[in-house]
Amino acid sequence: MKWITSTTIKQWADTRSAQGLLPELILRLIRATSTNRSNIRFPNGDAVHLTGWDGIVESTDAIFNISPGISLWECGVNANPLQKANEDYNKRTKDPLKYDKASATFVFVTPRIWDKATEWVQDKKQSKEWKDIVVITAVELEDWLSMCPAVALWLAEIISGRSIKKAYDIESYWNKWASGYNFKLKPSILLGGREKEQQTIYNRISTPSVTLIQSMAQSESLAFAAACILESPDKCNLLPKCIIVEDENTLEQLIAEYRDIIFIVKVKHKSYTYATEYGHHVIYAASAAEVFNNASDTELLKLPLLDRDKFIDSLVESGINKKRAEQLSQETVRNITILRRSLKLDFTCPEWAKPENIKDLIPAILVARWKDNIEGDKEIISLIANEKYDSYIKKLQRWAHQDDSPIINIDGKWRIYSPYEAFGYAARYITPNDFENYKEAINRITSDNDPDAIEKMKATKLRIWKSKQRYSSWIKEGVFQTAIMISLSEKKECLNLSTLPSLWIDSIIDNLLSNSSIEWWFSNKNILGAVAEASPKSYIEFIQKDLLKENSIIKQLFTPKGLVDFWGPHENYIEVLFSLQMLSWSEEWLLPVSCILAELCKIKNETNIENKPIEALYEAYALWCPQTYANTQQRLLILQTLSRKYPNQSFNLYYKLLNTRENSTVVCTHPMRWRCCNYTKANITYGELYDSIKCVCKLIVSACNNSEEHICKIIELAHLKSLDKECRAQLFNHVCKNKSAFKGNYEITNSIRDIVYRHKTYSEQEWALPKEEIHNWEVLLIELEPDNLLEKYRWIFKEYHIEIPEIDRKELKWEDFLEQTYKYKNKALMEIEKAYGFNGIYSFAQTVGCPYEVGESYAYTANDETYKKVLNLLLTEQGSPIIDFSKGFFSYYTFHNGVKNVISIIESLDITKYESILTIPLTVASCNCREIWNFIKTFSMNFQDEYWTKIVIGLIHNEDAIFLIEKLNEHKRFDNAIEVISRFLKKISIPTNLIEETMISYLSSPNKNIINSTQYDLAQIVLFLDKQEDANLQTLIYFELILYRLIEQYGNINETQFVKEIMSNPYSMMNIIDEIYLSSNENIREKELEQIEKRQKSWALYYHILSELRQVPFVDKNNHIDVDKLNNYIHQLQKLGKAKNKIEGVNTVIGELLGNYPETEDYPPLPICDIIENQNNADIISGFKTRIYNKRGVTSRPALEGGSLEHRESQKYKKYADRVRYTHPIVCRIFDDLSNDYRYMAESEDKRVKIEKMEF
Repeated sequence: MKWITSTTIKQWADTRSAQGLLPELILRLIRATSTNRSNIRFPNGDAVHLTGWDGIVESTDAIFNISPGISLWECGVNANPLQKANEDYNKRTKDPLKYDKASATFVFVTPRIWDKATEWVQDKKQSKEWKDIVVITAVELEDWLSMCPAVALWLAEIISGRSIKKAYDIESYWNKWASGYNFKLKPSILLGGREKEQQTIYNRISTPSVTLIQSMAQSESLAFAAACILESPDKCNLLPKCIIVEDENTLEQLIAEYRDIIFIVKVKHKSYTYATEYGHHVIYAASAAEVFNNASDTELLKLPLLDRDKFIDSLVESGINKKRAEQLSQETVRNITILRRSLKLDFTCPEWAKPENIKDLIPAILVARWKDNIEGDKEIISLIANEKYDSYIKKLQRWAHQDDSPIINIDGKWRIYSPYEAFGYAARYITPNDFENYKEAINRITSDNDPDAIEKMKATKLRIWKSKQRYSSWIKEGVFQTAIMISLSEKKECLNLSTLPSLWIDSIIDNLLSNSSIEWWFSNKNILGAVAEASPKSYIEFIQKDLLKENSIIKQLFTPKGLVDFWGPHENYIEVLFSLQMLSWSEEWLLPVSCILAELCKIKNETNIENKPIEALYEAYALWCPQTYANTQQRLLILQTLSRKYPNQSFNLYYKLLNTRENSTVVCTHPMRWRCCNYTKANITYGELYDSIKCVCKLIVSACNNSEEHICKIIELAHLKSLDKECRAQLFNHVCKNKSAFKGNYEITNSIRDIVYRHKTYSEQEWALPKEEIHNWEVLLIELEPDNLLEKYRWIFKEYHIEIPEIDRKELKWEDFLEQTYKYKNKALMEIEKAYGFNGIYSFAQTVGCPYEVGESYAYTANDETYKKVLNLLLTEQGSPIIDFSKGFFSYYTFHNGVKNVISIIESLDITKYESILTIPLTVASCNCREIWNFIKTFSMNFQDEYWTKIVIGLIHNEDAIFLIEKLNEHKRFDNAIEVISRFLKKISIPTNLIEETMISYLSSPNKNIINSTQYDLAQIVLFLDKQEDANLQTLIYFELILYRLIEQYGNINETQFVKEIMSNPYSMMNIIDEIYLSSNENIREKELEQIEKRQKSWALYYHILSELRQVPFVDKNNHIDVDKLNNYIHQLQKLGKAKNKIEGVNTVIGELLGNYPETEDYPPLPICDIIENQNNADIISGFKTRIYNKRGVTSRPALEGGSLEHRESQKYKKYADRVRYTHPIVCRIFDDLSNDYRYMAESEDKRVKIEKMEF
């Protein structure tokens, strides 16, 4: 099949383009006819004027009529080829540019007809200057082009200016398919997210093959194949071999006439497998509507939905701005056919959109999406279609299986592919009756309240609820999405409505919301965003009116539940808040939404969740990244309006805006999907940012009510270096201006003191204020300090460790820092005592935050008389602050002056008078030692019991530890005894029997409280005992059983004696099984059921042990199986199970244990396969399968990944099944079942993700 003749070539030689394109033509012909080239260089286009050879080729194969080796080329389009040939021959023979003429072929190319070319070649060969001489004229070019149809097509289009009918080269096809006004689509537009399929194409065309590509439209499949070629690393070699063919006769003729061609065909799918015999590669382009029952997975490539981000990036690279690209991604659902219509690259009306066809699709377009396994959804379709559901679906199926279908059905979930495009085509054909039916559909689906709504609203714990609503959320979202489309229709003439479309939707939403209840808001929370976008006016006005009511629905929703479990349900207002945030993106609705949020801020919400009205306000107005399309001027005007209407809420908002200026984050919220698609968010300039900061500083000062809370927040802002000096001065001056109103205020002076300390201590940091500003704060602090000493020094003891401005701890060792701190605090206390006496100290201790610290500091300079004063105070006052004060005093006094001094003071007292309080100074002594213990022996037994009951565990000497443990055990303080044992476990030798007795006593204690610190101690003690040879084995196993979960957390449970016991002793394993499974004997079973509540905790523990156990009996660390012992273990366990009437449970556990074997390279192990085959027991098989399935655990994956993990699992189990297919059929069936289960899960995940991807 010749598209180019020598005459055509000769005529082309007279055109201006020939000179630049002739080298490119030769380059393409060489690439199309040779593969083994090591070097090729042919400057073309503007580069033809470069000096040097026009072409250089090194090839180990013959190229056309040129022998292998180096060939040096000269090209010319001159009208006199003889003259040009002589000039080039003489010039290059004289100077071959360092090439060896004897080993190179001289090639001269002319697109002219030169009758004397053969004689010229013969004449020049006689001189034997060159290895060979070849001339290629228009005649030879005609023959060469006939061998390279793709190159011939390319040249034919250049010469004629139009494509050959039904056949194209790749580049020509792409230029026409992808070129628009001021842009040209990049090939990458079809490849994002399809890298796997792209690589498959490259692999397939490397050898003769047939490949089918299937997508939503045949044209997309064809364009994908072309894009793969254009983006291939081997593009230069592939392009000359590729032809796109749309005619069967042309294709068959090309197959027969040529060799080694890549055909991308858009024809009926007659088999062209025979083409591979000629070395061809055939790529069929198909649509999703076509069925290929006989095609294998390797032959059929089903293209997934394009990746969103890569799709957008490609559009941007193609010359489309990013906002428009994002809009196109959303509107077209990344369907290439729809994209080309949206970009006006294709004006063809799709078949389904023609007037005679689209009426069948209108009910589906109005609903947009539904589930065919939900009766309510089918009812809505039937209502709008005005016919039975099954009858209507038959009509719809025709379009679901068409090329470029507007509708898709994935696993029973129907949806219009691109609602935006479909509604655009359908709008003018929707009848008034259709609209009435649609309105009735809205009324029905919105009256579908959840019967459990009130109960769910009150729920605070995780609970699985069964859906009792008639209609799916899927159809509700679709119906309201259509409401948005109708509302956005600009002209009522486009729709068969008597009023403006937006007003029609407003009236529907008005009626809906005015009749709504709190149950409705909760039941339909998932579609509130769509309802709000359908009619922002109606939605906002309803909320505004509702908030004025005494029994406001919105206020009830925004009232926090209180304490909610970590995995429990979220607060009831979250979806309402999201809908308001979505509306706040619009500059039109920002003010009313802000007022609503400010009103909702009045509702007390102390939960720790971030989704609160104040946070929503902050995100909308964040100075550096506002989540709204309103410009800076509009936002600042609205903030001023809020300040007048809601001063207190506005103050808190301004505080957040300024306080989070440094190191702040903003959670991105979502604008309205359809109404805001054309909006562009402007970047905030530095000038706008600083103007906003200044404005907010003024606003916060004007909103400040000079309360303690507000002034403290102003002070907190006034030292931020992120605010400029002018703003800081404005805030500082406000505090100074009103200082008389809060002189002596404890919280305010503390706030200023913290600022002074922080900036003076870290003055070298970038965030530190200049010295003159710090000086101003110091002066203000002096002016505000209270005159009353009790108030003046109260700050020093507000907490245990306090930063004191006068002490620079950076330059001090820790001991010196503590010493100076005690001195400073003691000095303050001495001033108080000097002014007010000991009663002043007593009163002061009752006002501070940390009275214990007052006691410690007071003891720093105390003497024996002071000690007695504190004892006397305790005789009359034993309130909580005084007790804490005295404990701090006695603890530090003992530490500072020694135990002997304390004992001598007490001995000098009237013991009978003070005995009732002496346990306080003695039990809090910082050192637990023999001196005190011997001393208390002189007291009554009641006193001694009280001492040992209340003793605080402090510093203990090694030699006293065992005595202390025994005493603590004697007085039933087993938790403290455990603490001491854990502390000295590796320091001294504690008798094993003492440890065991303490543990038994602790675990048997009805009042034991296993707190976090004790948990670690217990686990470490048990793990320690596990290594002791003199430990009682049965006692140790008991400990490891009771504390099983703790040992799992803090140690290696598999190394414990307990696990070794149950793995080696079937009787011990049977004891556990006996606790979990019910007897098959009905009488025994009834008794067991009666005890089930009492045994619930132990049952949970035993169940946990078996479910988490990951060992196989008699399998060593190298995974070697002792087959005889394992078989004997199983036999004994089954024997015990039969005796207990629990053989089903035993067999299940046996299967689970066998399933614990690790999946090594040679898995499954033959001994375990033999056991399963020989047993052939349904319970063992079930247990084995369950354990293998559960071993996988929890999985995590990126969003929208699909079932890739499950596909790998399916392939893995298929591999295991194949290994035993002909030796162990039962085991093979288990793995086949697992493989099929995972394949089903993978397909379900893929389908779910396919639907989800269309939403983004």
